[in-house]
Amino acid sequence: MSALLSRRRLLSRYPPQVLALALMGLLLAAGCGRASVPPSASPKPSPQHARVTEVWGTATVTIEALETATITSVEVIPSHAVLLPGESTVLSAVAYDRQGRPVGRDVTFRWRMLDPGAGYISKGGVLRAGFVSTTFQDAVEVTAVQELAGRVTEVRGVASISVADRLGQAKPMRLQVYPPSLYLRPRQSLELQAFALDADGLVVPSATLTWTLQNPWVGSLTDAGQFTASGQPGSYPEAIRVTTPSPREGAPPIAATVSVEIAEAPVDTEPQTLFLVPQAVSLSPEQPTRFHAILLDGRGNQLRDARLDWRLTEPKAGTISEEGLFRAGQETGTFSNAVEVVATLPDDATGREFTAAATIIVTTAVERAKALFVTVSPQQVQLAPRQRARLTVSAVDGRGVAVRDASITWSAPTGAAQVDKEGRVVAGDIPGIYKEGIKVEVSVQGPEGTMTVTRSVDLLIEGELSRVDVIPGQAVVPPGGTLQFIFEAYDANGLRLPLATGEWSLADSSVGRIDRRGRLVAGQRPGTYQDAIRVRVEQRSAEG
Repeated sequence: MSALLSRRRLLSRYPPQVLALALMGLLLAAGCGRASVPPSASPKPSPQHARVTEVWGTATVTIEALETATITSVEVIPSHAVLLPGESTVLSAVAYDRQGRPVGRDVTFRWRMLDPGAGYISKGGVLRAGFVSTTFQDAVEVTAVQELAGRVTEVRGVASISVADRLGQAKPMRLQVYPPSLYLRPRQSLELQAFALDADGLVVPSATLTWTLQNPWVGSLTDAGQFTASGQPGSYPEAIRVTTPSPREGAPPIAATVSVEIAEAPVDTEPQTLFLVPQAVSLSPEQPTRFHAILLDGRGNQLRDARLDWRLTEPKAGTISEEGLFRAGQETGTFSNAVEVVATLPDDATGREFTAAATIIVTTAVERAKALFVTVSPQQVQLAPRQRARLTVSAVDGRGVAVRDASITWSAPTGAAQVDKEGRVVAGDIPGIYKEGIKVEVSVQGPEGTMTVTRSVDLLIEGELSRVDVIPGQAVVPPGGTLQFIFEAYDANGLRLPLATGEWSLADSSVGRIDRRGRLVAGQRPGTYQDAIRVRVEQRSAEG
């Protein structure tokens, strides 16, 4: 399983166009190729007085006849897309066989948007985000269809979409985790969900969540919150912790914990609790938001096949759609338990209903004008030493109106970079990763005095080429089959060097032929060819 997870993480790093080529009729094995620096390839000056660093990367190819396996699962890449309102991206999908190997031959994909509020997706997987800033769980569905020996196999996968706040003003203030506590049998698994909420109770879809185990004996936990209990029964208070960075500079992260009980006794899988997120929210007139209903069984698993019926007990509060999209009305005030959701299960003969409600607070736009929201673009900049870039900053009040009389001050650590008053950056000569290395302070005179907001930008300064990974590092291809290789170049700090250039070659002509883009056409002689795929990568930089 660990090999399968690493393979999927590896695939998720690459754009869909590369994946489509790399998986045409092929089965890939996990792993990256090796990198080496030949003695003759040490850094040397070129005639143009540029410093040239050269590193080699290699990969191994096995040529053998392959029998296409039946697909058993499909994965959407990325499994959770974070976009700005109206922004577009391309989703891709990879189908796997029972052994966890990618299957590309005779497989087609059909895309469907399950939650219209999340946006639109085309037949080719082009996703355009909607305009409500929230998280849409399992909003996109892909169906992998394989026709093999007259038999059609279909498997489905889903992906979530988060539509981030365009202005970046939503800042997390607290976390809510579901289920809030776990009661499991040994080695049982379930998925935890966490929501970051701002001061108004709105979900902050762009918040970064970090899951950790406080007690290593309790089990295992993935980066996505998938928990598997250990085989050791017992009580583990606050065993799981989830955090998100605090918006207050220097403050500890915002955190929430989950207690775990592991017991041999049977665990009730009947529906138990319905949660509604958020439970109370403050909005401006006509402001939209999205509610999330989570029906859990006795051990905390979400029952995703539940039918949800949304309704308003107070029509003046606003309107709500069948998908839980709410828009505030024009009348201000507090509307207690105005949003109500009723959950039922299609196969429940008892007809049981589970109900939850949320309170709506509609505030005036004047109250929201007493705020200053600042966003910097881009939020991360990667440069070679002495390379230049331009940062932009925008400031708006609580109504979204641009603030034009703001005072803006830029700063950066000495030696890391120079930033002028217009946001023009010149990188320093010392490579490294400068977390929040560039800061901007925006001040404006408000009705109650001076308001000041500080934002930061991560500065990444590229170093000398140190490593080359060939993807895939090991591959199996049929005689005469095709396979797309790519490479990634990195410096000593692990920064990817996007401008490094590579030249492909073969150590053994029996492997076939490879073009300048890394596309291999395999030869006809079966066998394993160790390190036969080679790429020579160069990095050119100015002399000091």
